[in-house]
Amino acid sequence: MWQWERIQSLLANDPEEVVRLFENPEGTVSEVKYILASLESIKYLAECAREWIEGTSDASSLPIGAIHGDFAPRNVLANAESVSGIVDWDDCQVEWLAWDLAKAAWEFCSERDICSPVPRKLIDFWETYETSLGMQVVRSVSELMQFIWSVRCIEIFYALGDALNGDRWYPKCLLLNLRSALQLIAFKT
Repeated sequence: MWQWERIQSLLANDPEEVVRLFENPEGTVSEVKYILASLESIKYLAECAREWIEGTSDASSLPIGAIHGDFAPRNVLANAESVSGIVDWDDCQVEWLAWDLAKAAWEFCSERDICSPVPRKLIDFWETYETSLGMQVVRSVSELMQFIWSVRCIEIFYALGDALNGDRWYPKCLLLNLRSALQLIAFKT
């Protein structure tokens, strides 16, 4: 599935040259070197994520519907204490509602320095999300954590795909997702 040799070849070039390949790169040479050194961990995460997603999709009765696909503070308009609108629907698609919940929970409930959601914030957010939808999206906090973990993995693969395609990519973001996915891997089962 993934072209590991191409990824390794791209990153193994002179790291300064790799950083210059991308318009307005947010990465540094040391970040590119760290990503290259982490390829075995990333391959391991890819295999784990593939197995988990296949197993979940085979046995899942999770609700499917239209999802936003990019819930983040930058896409939520608010006034006073309420949400007044959601913008940037470019990633909208029909998918498990749990994908959107997992992405949103990460964006709104995690502490970046510890690469993990804050438990009380996560539970409050999950309960509010499901109450506003009027339906159960995941069966447990553990299942939500599994989805959060898988979304972190997928974000790593998107970043690597962008790098391979010569598109703008964000090594700093890839590294945050890598640290998070490795820390959260215990939740995949």
